Amino acid sequence: MNKLSIITALLDSDEQIFGTAGSVLPQLQDGVEWLIKNSSTNPSAELQRLVDSNKHIKLVAQVDGGLYDGLNQALDHATGVYFQVLGAGDHLADAAVDHMLAAIDENDNKFKMDSIYFPVYHLGYQRLLKPVPTQIHEAMNCPHPGALLKVELCKSIGGFNLGYRIASDYELIARYLKKWTGVMVGEHAVVNFAGGGMSETRGYECMLETELVKVRIFGKHPY
Repeated sequence: MNKLSIITALLDSDEQIFGTAGSVLPQLQDGVEWLIKNSSTNPSAELQRLVDSNKHIKLVAQVDGGLYDGLNQALDHATGVYFQVLGAGDHLADAAVDHMLAAIDENDNKFKMDSIYFPVYHLGYQRLLKPVPTQIHEAMNCPHPGALLKVELCKSIGGFNLGYRIASDYELIARYLKKWTGVMVGEHAVVNFAGGGMSETRGYECMLETELVKVRIFGKHPY
């Protein structure tokens, strides 16, 4: 079993994955796998060459119903104890895997917490986004690419909720933290986040879904 599964789900095309690969390939090592979830059963020749280039890369080529369905499918194939979601177009920071593995070892050997959170650097905002898991009931303040959750625990609560189109990452982390409250927070930024995803481009819809999550999980009415 691996310690960490890095999961990248592709949507309409695989073009952005090759930029991401430039930051991932040099950091792959024993104990780590990179799962690339392709929504087509016929990956492009370029994508297949990328997968074949490194023994730590696994391709999950399976038709899905969207991003979160694809992530659930990838979780079914993950062999890591923890998983990280890395968006196509985002990049691992320098030494990110070393920092994550060191935190996993420290946590498993000493702290025994249920999840680990790291800062991410938002390239669009040009600022560091720091996780505050103890305030997850207030907002999505645990940047998704910096969250390391346990694969089997996530699967035991059903994984990503497909009833949410944009805020399913927040909903999963909220459910997870409500059930398993032990957290470890890392110091180093592990992802350079490109931004511009659905939570930003469809901000009003994201806000509505976020409020629904807070009401359903925490009983926190927005008014």
